[in-house]
Amino acid sequence: MEDLDDENLEKFKFHLCRAAIKKGLPRIPYDNMMMAGRNKTVMLMVETYGEQSLELTSEVLQHFDLLQRFSDMSLGSKGKTLRTILTLFNFINV
Repeated sequence: MEDLDDENLEKFKFHLCRAAIKKGLPRIPYDNMMMAGRNKTVMLMVETYGEQSLELTSEVLQHFDLLQRFSDMSLGSKGKTLRTILTLFNFINV
C-alpha cells in the first residue's frame, strides 16, 4: 500500500469493498474504509478478512491494472507490502 499514490489508494479501497461483497465476505463499513489511511486500511483488511487479505489484494490490483506495476517493481517493495500485511495479521492474532 505504501507504493500507491492517494488516487490509487482510493481506487484500491473502493474495489476492495466491491470484491469482498462479490465473494460473500464480511463487509467493512464503507465510511470506515474511505476515511482510513494506509495503515488503518491494512488493519481493517486483516481484522475483517484475515488470511484472505492477500488474495483480495491481488484480485483488486489485477482489477485496475496495478498488479503489473507491482510485478515490475523490485521484490523489495513488493515483499515489504506483503510483509506489512502478514506482520499485522500475526500481531492481531497473537
